[in-house]
Parts: sequence; structure tokens; C-alpha cells
Amino acid sequence: MYRVHGHRVADLDPLGLTPKEDLFQLNPSRYGIPTSQETFDISGIVHVGKTSDPTISREKAPANVILEHLKKSYCGRVGFEFQHIPNTSERRWFNQLIESYEKKKFSDEEKKHIWKLLAKSEVFDHFMAKRFPQVKRYGLEGAESMMIVLDTLFRDASHAGVRDTIVCMPHRGRLNLLTDLLNYPATALFHKVKGKAEFPDDIPGMGDVLSHLAISTDLNYGAPRKLHVSMLHNPSHLEAANPVALGKARARQMYLYEEGKESDCYLGDRVLCVQMHGDAAFCGQVKDFIEKNERMEFSEILTLCVEQGVVTETLGLSNLPHFTAGGSVHVIVNNQIGYTTPAMNARSSYYTSDVGKMISCPVIHVNADYPEVRPFTVMHGRWCNVDVFVQDVAYATSIAFEYRNKFRKDVIIDLIAYRRMGHNELDEPAFTQPTMYENIRKRKSVPVMYEEKLLAENVIPGKEEIDKLRTEYFAKLDKNLEESYDYKPEADTLKGKWSKMEISKEAVTEIDTGVSAEVLRDVGVKSVAVPKDMTVHTRLQKYHIDARLAKVEQGTKLDWATAEAMAFGTLLLEGYHVRISGQDVGRGTFSQRHAMIVDQKTERTIIPLNRLIPPSSSSSSSSQKQAKLEIANSSLSEFAVLGFEYGVSWETPNRLCIWEAQFGDFFNGAQVVVDTFLSSGESKWLRQSGIVMLLPHGFDGAGPEHSSCRVERFLQVCEFERFLINFGHVMTVGQYLFSFQLCDQRFDVLNGAEKDNPNMHVVNPTTPAQYFHVLRRQMHLNYRKPLIVVAPKGLLRHPLAISDLTDMQPGTTFLTVLDDPSISAETASSVEKVLFVSGKLYYEIVKEREARVNGGDESAGRVAVVRVEELNPFPTRRLREVVGRYEGAGAFVWVQEEPQNQGAWTFVAPRLSQLLPEGKKLTYHGRPPAAAPATGISSRHKVEQERVIKGAFN
Repeated sequence: MYRVHGHRVADLDPLGLTPKEDLFQLNPSRYGIPTSQETFDISGIVHVGKTSDPTISREKAPANVILEHLKKSYCGRVGFEFQHIPNTSERRWFNQLIESYEKKKFSDEEKKHIWKLLAKSEVFDHFMAKRFPQVKRYGLEGAESMMIVLDTLFRDASHAGVRDTIVCMPHRGRLNLLTDLLNYPATALFHKVKGKAEFPDDIPGMGDVLSHLAISTDLNYGAPRKLHVSMLHNPSHLEAANPVALGKARARQMYLYEEGKESDCYLGDRVLCVQMHGDAAFCGQVKDFIEKNERMEFSEILTLCVEQGVVTETLGLSNLPHFTAGGSVHVIVNNQIGYTTPAMNARSSYYTSDVGKMISCPVIHVNADYPEVRPFTVMHGRWCNVDVFVQDVAYATSIAFEYRNKFRKDVIIDLIAYRRMGHNELDEPAFTQPTMYENIRKRKSVPVMYEEKLLAENVIPGKEEIDKLRTEYFAKLDKNLEESYDYKPEADTLKGKWSKMEISKEAVTEIDTGVSAEVLRDVGVKSVAVPKDMTVHTRLQKYHIDARLAKVEQGTKLDWATAEAMAFGTLLLEGYHVRISGQDVGRGTFSQRHAMIVDQKTERTIIPLNRLIPPSSSSSSSSQKQAKLEIANSSLSEFAVLGFEYGVSWETPNRLCIWEAQFGDFFNGAQVVVDTFLSSGESKWLRQSGIVMLLPHGFDGAGPEHSSCRVERFLQVCEFERFLINFGHVMTVGQYLFSFQLCDQRFDVLNGAEKDNPNMHVVNPTTPAQYFHVLRRQMHLNYRKPLIVVAPKGLLRHPLAISDLTDMQPGTTFLTVLDDPSISAETASSVEKVLFVSGKLYYEIVKEREARVNGGDESAGRVAVVRVEELNPFPTRRLREVVGRYEGAGAFVWVQEEPQNQGAWTFVAPRLSQLLPEGKKLTYHGRPPAAAPATGISSRHKVEQERVIKGAFN
């Protein structure tokens, strides 16, 4: 019962806010345990370490001694929760380790090292409070033991052979960690504190706030190799960086393996992911657990009500084959409060860490007031002396890392501390927590208490040494502050693996991404090649494999999935790894991709594109090696999975990272990632990402949540031209349609707009060849930008949405604008109306035009339909050329199937208007503004769509 319930009576709260429970489960009389000196056989039941008394047997002991040993092990200032783990070997491992752990005695030098970390952290906070009293620094005061957790973790990891540690953390204590442990230059920090940029003035970027600074550094713990620690940038959205760190950690390990630098190790051997959390942000919602008379079964201990939030989603990825990083160490810096919200109002669970139990994650709670050791007095024990030391924070950290390293699973350290100041240093916390802060303000700080302990032990000979350290460090910070006035920051970007990339000076849109017909045919054939002994589903054989082989042989009528396979395969042959992730991506939401094929008898799975070159060939010649395609069918998550893929894309520019939404509408579950990382990461942190988002889109009657990828939201955060928009008037036409005219634009899109540096590319390709080229372009640019693909649904098998091999051969490229192929140079002057569209609506309008012409409507033949394939960066040059062909046209109309307040209209209108002939206005034709993207009433959808298509010719 101590193993199950000991943590509930452990001394974990430094403030004593949580009342101790009097648990009947821990009452010996309840089990009839005698109080006599009767000896019991404990062999294999209770574990005992080395004993100082040779007369005591490890196999037998009196009941009172057994109870005291268990109390000492489980009810001190470290509490363990692991009995909910379903794996018996893991539970036994914990039992044996905790009960027989050889508690390390720290040397005087090690104690001084701990003291210096604690003292410097406190001095740093005091310095900031004195020199920058109005700055929100989110100091570590009250939780200084966090420094000991991370220092211990880094040391243990380094000596275990880990070479890289990826760390994500929120704002609390971040500056302390950066300056006092991770070697962030205090001069650079103070330069930033004074309102200056963290990068040179000639670097384009917006920068970020003080508490989002990051660093990569090497730490020397005396291991054969230094430990490289990468602290990631983070947004203010708490916990949003967790999946990013997990993705980057996995990608770092995969990079070491793929490049042959660490090919003889297992996942997690060389890279460790450390996720820091605050208690209020980490907690989840759980059902109450039920206590029973004897013991609780695993399923009865804790059952989660709802799986929600990025913490839960990220935990859900931790053991999945394509997402695990070999176990993360989670550190909850538990201040027992979130802003002004106490724990009782912040969570429905007993502990803030309870959400971790959804993945059977062990939890180690520890009292943060005891960073190194504490004296433990055993009243009746005989195995240990009265003065033996039991490690607390460092001890808990070491056990956590040992578990992670042995089982390669996540583990949680719940560092129970407090927050000495308010949420920030300008707050008055006593407004809302008067009792709590009366208690806190009476307490000595952790560094001071530890100093007093070391003075009493004569580890520090006198207070003079303490004063000297504090005074000298304060003076050093003052010197750094003085130096910051002349500090010139360097551009901390595009180093190492990224050194061949550049900060883009202009938007490159059209480069030769064609491939020889021979290679394309070879890739196309091998993309559906399966072993002879494999049983393929009959429909898959006929409609996918045989159909593709026929198209590839003819070199014509190639569909969307074939073009994608050719893009993937040719990139693999060029040495670029490809990873596509999302729900059902192996097959494809619309059963179009089938990049992985399953044997119908054995369920063996193969990925044909990973067999482009036979293993014997790839091993014999370096020039014959191919990269790897990873098909990562994900959990039902958008936030964590997109964040994970973004982290993967941060690691190396040589991996095409794709996240595909099941439907484009569902990306908004990951809106935080789009807003805080994807669209602004480079501008804030100078960190490039080449991630690709595939967002199926199109109005086909599927309803409000299966029609729109909300392209307007991406366009709204596109940074390209600097301009001022002056909208004109709106005119209603009919019940469903609006016409919208723009007047007197007050910005210049004509002068060198495409020389700008866009933050991402947004494309809406309408042919397989266009899709092929844009994927290949993503890897062939000398910079990396996120690519948003407004992906098709109906076009995947549309009889007109096809391409030939000639459209993909050398000399071809992605075209930002596709002019009307039916309008020749001779007939262009007769065009009376130009319709600009983007996406699959093109095929519906062309079909309507053909029907009208065949029905005798000659005016329909004088309507040109122009496709805008790339929306950002806006294709000014190419559109100017196209518009120039139709100067005689009397009407220029933007046509879209999305509502007027959605889609590309508001983005395109002020730009395209300037390219029209003098005196001509751009008008809008499409659905009126709407709250939802699309109607869920099929009959109404048909009426609306018909009016959009037919009305374009009126």
C-alpha cells in the first residue's frame, strides 16, 4: 500500500497548503500486522539495499522495520506514482530501485556547484529587479530548484551517451536558465531588455519578446563528448512548443541515423527531449478515482474524461511509431497557481500531472525546497543510520532519467514549488491570494536556506564566501550591462545543416523543376511495384496499379496521385527525404494516394517508393543511394501533429515535410501553430521552415466543415507588399450574389513587389503537373518557406485535370498564372470579358462556357478564363502580361465559389485592380458574405453553385 498511496502522505508542499491525509490504507492494524519483533520473509517482496548492520538479513526483517523502510522510501519529500503502469516489469523496476536505491552522497564540490547555481539564479533576479524594475522578466524566485533539475538531467544524460538535448519551456525562469546555465551572453540579454533587436538591423524581421529568447550551446560535464543543448524559441501560447520540440528531437535522431553519424544506436540513445511545463498549463480534466478496501486495479485508478489540449495531444504522440523520440522528460515547475487562479479552480484532477496517466506515464513529485539532500530520521529503522542523507530534487531527477533511458518512455517530474512574486513582477499577488502570499513572504528563499545548510556543514567556511560570490556576480552583471550599450548582435541563423540556405531577397517562383521522361517513367512504374508474393486487393490492382502503369506507359492523362508519386520519387533519388504525415495519409482521405500497400493475407505493408533502387545497388555505390519516404499515419490530432511536423522541418532543409489535413477545414484545430510558428517563425526568430500543408478544399455540397480550408486566413497573415488599402463601395445583385468594385487604390503593387521577401507561399494548383512542380520547387529553392497548398478533392480524378509527361520534363516549371489555353494571340483582341479564378471552379466555368458556345451563345466564346495558381507572393509580373493581352476587354471579374468575406477576394482585389487598363474596374462575382463557409442543405448548394457558374457569363 505504500507503493500505491505513499505519495499522498509524502511531504511535498513547501508551503504546507495541502492538508495531509490520514489514509486508512496505510494503517498497519487494518491488515493485522503485528507490532512485535516477529520476523517476516521479505525475499522478492521488499527490496533492501546495502546495510550497515551485518546482522540484518535482506531476506528477513521485523514488521516495524519493514514499515519504516517503506515509509522512508515512499513518504519522504519525494512521492512516486507508478502503480498505474500496466507493465509489470516497469512496476517491479520502480519497486526495486526506490527501495534499494544507493543514495549518493554529494561531495563538497558538488554541493558548492548546486549552491552556486541557486545563488546565481537569485542574484540574477535581484539584479533585474534593481536595474530594470519595470521589466516583466518572469523570474524563478521560489522555484530555483528548477536549475538543479536541469543541471542534474543534463549531467546524467551526458554521461549516458546522449549528445543532443532539445528543450522547450514557457516564460517562467527562462532568463535565469539562459544566463546561468546555458551560456546566453548577459550582454546580449541586456541589449534586448533595453528595447534593441536581437539581430542586426539589416536583417528583416520583427523579433520577439524577452521571454522567448533561445540558444544552442555546448555543456561540458566531463563525459567523452560535450552535450549540445538546443533551447527552442516559443510563443506566448503555453505548451504550444511541446510538439515542436518532440518533432525536432525525433528529426535530430533520424538525421544522425540517416547521415551515418550514429547508425548503430536506438531511438533516444543520442537525443533527449526535455519539455518544461507550468502547472496551470499542464493539467487535464479527469474523473475522480475510486478507492477500494484492498487495492485498485489499473483501470480503476484513473480514467480520463476527455482528450483535449496540446499537452494531451502531444502525450498521445509519445509512443506512436512515427512520432516517438525515445521518451521525453517532462518537468512541471509547479507554482501551485496559474496567474491568479488557484489549483482548485484550475483543474479537476488531484495532481496537475494526472493527465500524464493517460499514457501510463510515471510521475515523481518532489518538494522543491530541498534541492540536494535532507536528513531523514528513522525512529525504529535498523537498516540506516539516523544521519543518513536522502536526495530530493537531484534524486528524483536521476530516477526519472534512469526510467526514461531504460524504457524509452515519457516520465514526469512534478517540482512542487511556489512563485515568490506575482505572475509578473509588476503584479500584486496578495490581491487574490492573501494567505498564500503572507506565507511566502515569511519564508527564506531556497538559495538562502541551502547556504545556511552548507554553512552548518562547514562546506562553505564562512558567510564571507557567500557574500563574495553574490557581490562578484552582481558586479559581473553590471559590467555586462555597461557593455550592452556598445553591443552589436550577430545573425544567429542559417548555420550548420542550414548553411547553404539564404535569407531570401526576392520571391523565387519559377525555376526549372523538370525531370527527364526516362526517370519519370521509371519512378511511375516503381511507385506501384510490389513483390510477386504479395496479395494486392483486386480493386487496388485494377484501378490504381494497372491504371497507373497504363498512363505512365502512354505518358499522357497522368492524374494527381501519379504526379505526386513522381514528385516524391524524383526528390528521393536526388537525396531529399520526404515525410508525409496526417490522418490516413498512406491511403489518402479520398483513396487516391496508396503510397503504402497492404498485403490482403498477411497485412504486410510496403512503401514502393522506398524501393526505387534495389538495396544491393544502393549499398554498392554512393551515387545510387536514395533517400527515404516516411508515411506517418497520425492520431486524430491537428494541433500536436502539425506542431510536430513543424519541429521536424526545423531540423534540416533537406527533408520535404508535409502535413495533410483530412479536410482543409480541420486545420483550424492547429490555428495556434499556424499563427505563432508557421506564418511568423522566421520573422520573429530567423528560423526557416519548409513545411508543406496540404489542405483539401472545394465546394461540392459537403457542408460547412468539409468545403473550405479558409484560404483567406492564410492570405491575411501573408507578408509581402507594404500597402494601404482603400476599399470602395459594395453593390448587391440578387439574393445570393454580390458585385464589389474597388476605387482609387492607395498603394503600389507594381514597383518591384516580387523583389520582396514573403513569409510563405500559398498556391492553388489546378493540374497534376503544377502540383508536381510546386512540390519539387519547395526543395530546389535556396531558402525555405512554408508552402500552403489549397489541395483538390474532385480534381483528384477529374477527367480534365490531367497532365502529360511533357509537362514535367526539363525546361518546365510551376506557372504562377495559367492563361486561357483556348484564346490564341489572334483572338485575344476580341475578348470582351476576363474571368479570374483560382482552383477547381475553373473547370466548372469552362464546362459552362463550352455548353453555351455549343448552344449558339457567341458571346460566351469571347470570355477568357484566367487561373491564378499562386496567390502569395502575388504574381504581379505574370498577371500584368496576361492582362495586357486583353486590354480591349470591357469587364474584368474575380469569380470564386467561396463567400465574399472568405476565399481570396479581399486579398486579390486591391492588388489585381492596379494591373487593369486605365479606367477599368475589377468586380466580384460569387457567394454573398456568410458566417459559415458553405451551406449544409444540398438543394441550396446546387442553386448557389449554379448561380455562381452561370452568373459569371451574365
